[in-house]
Amino acid sequence: MAIFAIYTYKFRDVENIGMFLGQEDQHEPLPTLKDKQDFLQSIFHEHLNGGREFECFLVETQRTPDNKQIKYKTKYGVRVVWEKAGLILLMVSNPYKKLTRHIDFKKIREQDAPWCHVLIDNRFGREFIAIEKNAAFPSPDNVATILETSLRDRFHPHHVTIEIKNQYTPDAFWDIIKKHNASGIQEVAFHFAAPNHPWSTELIGNVNQAAKSMKARATTTFSSPDGSPLLIDKNNEELNNYVEVCALEGEDIVIKVKGIRSRLHVVKVKDKYVFKQMSDDTFRAMLKNNPELFDKNFDAFTSFIDQIKTHTKA
Repeated sequence: MAIFAIYTYKFRDVENIGMFLGQEDQHEPLPTLKDKQDFLQSIFHEHLNGGREFECFLVETQRTPDNKQIKYKTKYGVRVVWEKAGLILLMVSNPYKKLTRHIDFKKIREQDAPWCHVLIDNRFGREFIAIEKNAAFPSPDNVATILETSLRDRFHPHHVTIEIKNQYTPDAFWDIIKKHNASGIQEVAFHFAAPNHPWSTELIGNVNQAAKSMKARATTTFSSPDGSPLLIDKNNEELNNYVEVCALEGEDIVIKVKGIRSRLHVVKVKDKYVFKQMSDDTFRAMLKNNPELFDKNFDAFTSFIDQIKTHTKA
């Protein structure tokens, strides 16, 4: 079975991109969310299609002998296998991985360049990435960071940036509550994405809309007014919606427990990742570069990627 970790990506404009969408006067109403997302997704598509060379890298720092810091790019390989209808399959290779062989009772380290596959759903209202978990990289997080750094560089001329964050299960939050409920939960703060995905308004409603009207990042905090424990009920539908939005967008929930000085962060929970499995037969079929079988392979791709959860009210 091929195993994929699920990530959500979000576009964010660093300037008023309404001016780039035909808005002649800054006092005119901004384009609709759909217009804005279509514009951003078209940029994403343009830089990840099979006909364009795409450089992947990390920006790292190194100290010189005189203790000055210099930045340099560590390059990685990338190849788009195919793309169609907003769905993209690419490979990211790690040229710095060493292969260990054993000959005559000795370890020999040889150059290797293993790769992992990345599935991208760039359709409106979806916007997530599935990164293959294998030995090519220490973790899928490394690949997510490489893609985020590289895409930010490519999007900068368009006055746009991108954030890639891993999804986690709502249980990551509820497990913390269960573990510390006896001690007393004194505060819970939900940090929602800025901007949110289109569907998040369905789940957090007025909080999201009010934040957008103020061009703010939506945050909702529940705190005890007198030091007594909060009553956090798992059957509370609105509370579950808050938890789900944060979990699906990879955003943090911060919890203050009585008697613990440091606040607990859900995004720092170990092994909280959402993993999806694909059968070996489906995975092999998806990778075959045969035009006659492309439609069948594409169907295998979509049947897998459509089962990845975006939100419960879809």
